[in-house]
Amino acid sequence: MNRRVPLNPIFVWLPRATSILSIFGSAAIIFIILSDRQRKLSRVKNRFMLFMSFFDIFQSIAMLVGTAAIPRSTGMGGAIGSNGTCAMQGFFITLGFAVPLYNASLNLYYTLTISFSMRHNKFAATIEPFLHAASILLPLSMAIAFAALGYYRPVGGLCFTIKKGPVMTHALLIGFCFFASFLAMIIICCTMIRQSMRMRRYSYSPTSASHYELERRETILQAVLYTLVFCLTYTFPFVRSIQSLLGIFNVAFAVSVLTVLLYPMQGFWNFVFYIRPNLKYIRNTNPDRSFQWAFREVIFNAQSIELPSGRRSMMIRRRPTSTMRAVSTVESSLQEARSEQHREETIEEEEDFAQLFSTVEAPLSEEIKEQHREEIIEEEEGFPEEAPPQIRRLQTSSIRAVSTMESPFREESKQQHGEEKIEEEDGFCELSPHQLRRLPTSSIRAVSTVESPLREERKQQHAEEIMEEP
Repeated sequence: MNRRVPLNPIFVWLPRATSILSIFGSAAIIFIILSDRQRKLSRVKNRFMLFMSFFDIFQSIAMLVGTAAIPRSTGMGGAIGSNGTCAMQGFFITLGFAVPLYNASLNLYYTLTISFSMRHNKFAATIEPFLHAASILLPLSMAIAFAALGYYRPVGGLCFTIKKGPVMTHALLIGFCFFASFLAMIIICCTMIRQSMRMRRYSYSPTSASHYELERRETILQAVLYTLVFCLTYTFPFVRSIQSLLGIFNVAFAVSVLTVLLYPMQGFWNFVFYIRPNLKYIRNTNPDRSFQWAFREVIFNAQSIELPSGRRSMMIRRRPTSTMRAVSTVESSLQEARSEQHREETIEEEEDFAQLFSTVEAPLSEEIKEQHREEIIEEEEGFPEEAPPQIRRLQTSSIRAVSTMESPFREESKQQHGEEKIEEEDGFCELSPHQLRRLPTSSIRAVSTVESPLREERKQQHAEEIMEEP
């Protein structure tokens, strides 16, 4: 029976405690994204965070198992596993190297969209698929190869590899992610400082300048925090890999403790900084509510939280000056095009109205001219004068409408028949049979009714004149 080898409890239980925090943090990120997947999965950052959280859960579970996956035959304290469980634990720990690769991909996304003004749709269509492929296939290939070659052995309280080739591969991978993250953060910070100074130069109020100053500090703080977390998580594993390559196996106790403390907490720190903007927004909009209430709202009611549109305007102000000028030029061109279109529509409406009015006016004008022509012919032929005003008001409905709309023709008719108006006022007028035939039946009756008394009066007057003659 093998003698049990005691192991320091710190290296057994500390990584398990931090792994639990990381599992809860990554699971919370997955829950927040999937609870509002229609809106959140449309953004590149959330897709990177979703895959990063999945792989972090795999790695954290493998580290939570700890010494239980080590073969029992080693006699190590808490070892109850076998060679298969040891290989499986090493496989998932290696697969967890997708987390730093996704972290580097996220930094590249921020750099291209903020500093180089790349469109999000273009990044998602051209670069994002390759980043997903590299972040998943590279660690997966390493894990399969190392497990097939039997490189995983008990190292401390975990099953990992101490072969020179795998260790060098891990060191190069972490070193590349370090370089990419540092370079991205430096470029972003320089871009933000340059744009903030430029905007402050063209600001005309202290309030606007202070706003840009606060915005600059907030962005730089967020970038520094992400870089700091990445450094705390992977600095000590990187140091241990370098020491292993150099043949230094007596690692300082402090370095070992910091490694098992900070390395499994990547998911927890991702969660803290992922919810930070929403949590800050809720706390500012609801100052009378507690922190616990805001925390619950961020996690369990994520679909109802929408950051104000001002954040989008902040992102627009972060664009380079040339881009802002191009946007303003396009907007002014669109505004001029809309004004020109509105002007053309107004002219077309006026032309349509004029055409419609002329279409209605032409028949009426012809009818009025024809009537006026007949009246002139009748006057030239010596027809009797027009009837009194009572008879003239008996017109058809069409003539009344025409006379109402065409007042100029009516004025001209009045001037041409001035003498007729004088005779109409005296009440002496007769209608010829030809004029009576032109009137409707109702008008003829009215004319005869009014004309009969006039004829009787004229006959009586004529008889009196004859009697008075000598």
